[in-house]
Amino acid sequence: MRDFKIAAAQVASIRGNIDVNIATHAAAIHSAAEHEVSVLIFPELSLTGYEPDLAAALAIVDTDSRLAPLRTLAEQHRMEVVVGAPLRNVGGLPALGAIVLTAEGTTRSYRKMHVGSTERPYFLSGNEPLVFNASGQTVGLGICADSSQVSHPQAYADRGASIYAVGVFLNAEWYETDVPRHASHATRFRMLVVMAGLERSRIMRPPESPLSNRRRSATTWSGVAHSSTPPAE
Repeated sequence: MRDFKIAAAQVASIRGNIDVNIATHAAAIHSAAEHEVSVLIFPELSLTGYEPDLAAALAIVDTDSRLAPLRTLAEQHRMEVVVGAPLRNVGGLPALGAIVLTAEGTTRSYRKMHVGSTERPYFLSGNEPLVFNASGQTVGLGICADSSQVSHPQAYADRGASIYAVGVFLNAEWYETDVPRHASHATRFRMLVVMAGLERSRIMRPPESPLSNRRRSATTWSGVAHSSTPPAE
């Protein structure tokens, strides 16, 4: 088994331009693959930009044909890639979602469970957590305001998750309030916490974690947590 590495993709998105944003995502995946990253987390709504007013028009399904190049890259590099997009619902508002492009070439999707008050006119809430395994680590997904509810990381801890990965859209003020909360989750639930944002990202390690933090300088991704030893049984 290769060493486990998880990274936050710190990329800017063009408003409403899925095709251009997919190309940006592909470049980030290539960059992460050079460092043998196992799991790459993109920010909230990374494929469309954080544009709630466009969500209904831009909503996709996780099998959208435009994602084929990203699915191919994930499979080629044996990487789990998590991208953000509005997800189509039958007969209603879209969900604020995250799509997992797996190392096996398949897709799974997560819908934000705790939609913010300003998002409710545009999105429906999801009701199911999502976990996946990568190189012996169990990753639980969240999206931004999900992490404001302690029950959300708690649910993943109860499922045995070792990592809580959250795509976010945060301004400078929100970032300063969210970092202490995520650090508290890391300590309380003994999980590595990954925040992937457009301009600022953060990886927080719980005490005595086998995962070590490393910072890297690159144009398309920022930060990596690395383990060269197998997780405890």
